[in-house]
Amino acid sequence: MTNPTRRLVNALAWCLALVLGLLAWSTVARVTYGGPPEADRLGSATSTTCTEHGPVGLRGFGTSYTCQAEVRWSNGETEVAEFPAGQLRPGKRDVPVYLDTAESGRAETTLGRNDTAKYSAVRLPAVLGLGFLVVVLALGAGIAVYRVFRPDEAEQAKRGEWPVSRAEVKAVRIPRLQLLAGWFVFAVAYTVLATIPRYDAPRGEGTFTSPWPQIERALLVDPPATGVVIIGLILAVLVWVIHSTVRADAARVRRYGPEFLARDQRKKPERPKRGAADLGFGLVLLAVALWGTIRVFTSGIADAPLTVWLASARDAVLFACLGALWLGTGETAHQRITRLLAEHQERSGSGGTAGGAATS
Repeated sequence: MTNPTRRLVNALAWCLALVLGLLAWSTVARVTYGGPPEADRLGSATSTTCTEHGPVGLRGFGTSYTCQAEVRWSNGETEVAEFPAGQLRPGKRDVPVYLDTAESGRAETTLGRNDTAKYSAVRLPAVLGLGFLVVVLALGAGIAVYRVFRPDEAEQAKRGEWPVSRAEVKAVRIPRLQLLAGWFVFAVAYTVLATIPRYDAPRGEGTFTSPWPQIERALLVDPPATGVVIIGLILAVLVWVIHSTVRADAARVRRYGPEFLARDQRKKPERPKRGAADLGFGLVLLAVALWGTIRVFTSGIADAPLTVWLASARDAVLFACLGALWLGTGETAHQRITRLLAEHQERSGSGGTAGGAATS
């Protein structure tokens, strides 16, 4: 496949991924629609007329309906109201519904089916997370399309004083940074999904009682899911940017060897670091994971379903994975440079391109 064809296929793939991302964003927004677990009014609704949407459209994947319905509230009042897509279906009678009126800090009044409030803590973080993904896909698609029409400028922008090929960069692995970025994404997804069993019950008028309060007792920390999504995704991006930079520099060390390291004579050589602190931090993480596991078994969820066990074990699983990641990928910058220099010498000795590569 020639370079122009490869760039065109790459651009089309990015654009397709962007379209699928937008559809997934709309689908999640529709499925997780709803207000907080405490409702202002409860009642029942009977569908009268409905408009069909889908199976693929502005409201995402799947068939859904926007329905007009006759609503009878618990205080005896009746009214005709329109329910958002996905809340009611044609021919449904006496469906439990709720109303949550808009207040300061909330954008809109929510009117929906009252079968469960399990997505009440998921909607905003899920929409934010997928929105972030859509932004990334839009940037990727824009860059890919730009490279189709302006390939020379795109290639020139990637060249520097110490150029390395994409294959050379891909040949370098920085496991800790790569896995740490993945751990942040995993922590975001796990935290959001762990909120679902805590609210898996119909909304209450004025109050809401969680069906599984044991989950909160098992957790070591209980930050808001929205905050975890925002901070976690920011940290994941920062770690990935650092990983990309370190990986490119590592590829340059592997190709140019001491010549690249000596490019700035004012920079002091890095001293080797002892691994005791690294080992200690990993063991602390595993100790916290053990503490979280003990709290899970003492929280009183012996007869709970698997989803509740998984939600209760959130902190134990996350800290255990982070501890295992930390202990299994221990490599200081000095050790990494030493390894890369050895690979450079091996490549040079075997007639590779490393030793005599031009810097243009």
